[in-house]
Amino acid sequence: MTHAADIIFEQIKTLDPMAMYDWGAMYQPKVRMKKADMEALRIKSSLNVAWKGFIDIMYNRGTDAYIIEFVKVRAGKVKVCKRVEDVYADMMVSIIDEVVLKGEL
Repeated sequence: MTHAADIIFEQIKTLDPMAMYDWGAMYQPKVRMKKADMEALRIKSSLNVAWKGFIDIMYNRGTDAYIIEFVKVRAGKVKVCKRVEDVYADMMVSIIDEVVLKGEL
């Protein structure tokens, strides 16, 4: 069975083949995880972007939509800077662009 993280990763690449590169996550390995009992993809933004941190994209099977959390980890403490719910596949890249590239929290 395909993990939701693989599907999310492929959807992002299909929507915008340069998105991972733009977010400074091109060489970052995709991380499969479970968060709040949902399968998720974690990527890390870096390099010359307005917002640096982890981006957790979780698939909610109940709503058939995604939840995106922008997370910072400092001294072992996790802080969710922004959470966006009810995100559909075609909205993912633009929502992440707003935060990572423009710094709009």
